[in-house]
This record gives sequence, structure tokens and C-alpha cells, in this order.
Amino acid sequence: MKRVYLDASVVIVRLFGQEREAKRYAYILRLFEAIDEDRIAAIISIYTLQEICLFCRDRLAVVNPAKVAWLALRELAQHDLTMAPLLTRMEKMVHSRTFKIRDASDQPHAICAYLHNCDAIVAYDDHFKDVDHIISYLRPEELLVHLDK
Repeated sequence: MKRVYLDASVVIVRLFGQEREAKRYAYILRLFEAIDEDRIAAIISIYTLQEICLFCRDRLAVVNPAKVAWLALRELAQHDLTMAPLLTRMEKMVHSRTFKIRDASDQPHAICAYLHNCDAIVAYDDHFKDVDHIISYLRPEELLVHLDK
């Protein structure tokens, strides 16, 4: 079974993109179905949860963004996902030299994926191409093609 790391760019579309990102949402819905059917193992991290909270606070025009974030996290918990913890100080120091990414906020995601033996990072964020020689970067629709073979 393939093991993948789901970046926040995918998880946020799953939680909030049904209308605004309908095409991507359809791919991600199929991806989550594959996860729930145990055809693929998926990992997210505490960093992803933080990005969901920030997305709700900064991008949604709602009265209570904290409540919306909490409900989104509850929705996410309904799926068969493994949670990766924050990186230790030592893990950051050791692996930051290897995982050089233009967007520093993506570095912890890449390191988490690597440390949890993921075959690929699944994202809609081309910064992960910077480390594609270490860990594969796939968009959800590309992963689905591999699964359907």
C-alpha cells in the first residue's frame, strides 16, 4: 500500500473547496475515498492542523473562525488518517540542510513526510518540486492515476 503525506493545500480544498475549487475537490474526494477504503495510507501533521486554523482565521468571512476550524478538524477526524507530531528541534536541525525549499513554511511538511516513510507528498503546491529528488511530489489527480493502475 502506498503511503502519502497530505499537504494542507489538499486538506483545505477537501474541507472548504467544494464550490470554489470544484474540479480539485472532485479529485480530492476520490482520494479520501481511497484512504477510507484502505487503498492508500495517508498522513497529516500538526502543521496541517495549524494551517487549517490560520485559513479559517485569515481567509473565511465568518463570525467565529475558531468554531469553524474546530468543526473542520472534527470532519477531518472522521477519516482514516495518521497524525504526525511536530518535529523535534534535532529533527529540524538535521534535516533542514537536506530539505531546501523556497517557501520555508513547506519545509516541516517535507521533513515529516520523509521521517514517516511516505512515498510521496500530495499537494497543490509546486514548492515541493524543490525536494522531488528526495521524496516524490504528486498532485491528487496524479496519485489517482497510479492507484487506478
